[in-house]
Amino acid sequence: MASSKPKSPTAKPKNPTEKQCDSWKFSLENALQDLDGFKHFYAFLEQYETERKQQQGVYTRYLDFWTDCNNYKQFKEDIEDLKQKALKIVALYLAPRAKKRIELGGDDDIITKLKETIGKVETDDESGISVLTGVFDEALDSMREYLDEGGCCKAYDRWKKQLI
Repeated sequence: MASSKPKSPTAKPKNPTEKQCDSWKFSLENALQDLDGFKHFYAFLEQYETERKQQQGVYTRYLDFWTDCNNYKQFKEDIEDLKQKALKIVALYLAPRAKKRIELGGDDDIITKLKETIGKVETDDESGISVLTGVFDEALDSMREYLDEGGCCKAYDRWKKQLI
């Protein structure tokens, strides 16, 4: 499981090794799973927003979503708390008028399925916590797919090209 990532790296990320760069170029998932890769990509997105004269957060919101989902997976609270936290993430990133709305690649029904899954879990369901902690997995895969396929003005492709 992924570790918790910072919302916005405050310290400049350390210089990556050639091995790290190769791993990050191979897949976005590798970059996001590596704290240094996450920091480098986040910093790149912040700079990319500025260069493209985009509103702050237009591109970094994807990594904020990734962070929030991975932090959510760490919770092992009661089912009702997990459901409420999940619905807040949906409202913030995936709802039609979400404040930090993100696009997803792949199946258009992902959000509908996600909401249905959250709603179906019963408070007394023993498997409910594991179902809820994995509820965003498909959305995270779809977010990575969106970025891999050129979302955010091909930011991931541009970032890979500038790595050593």
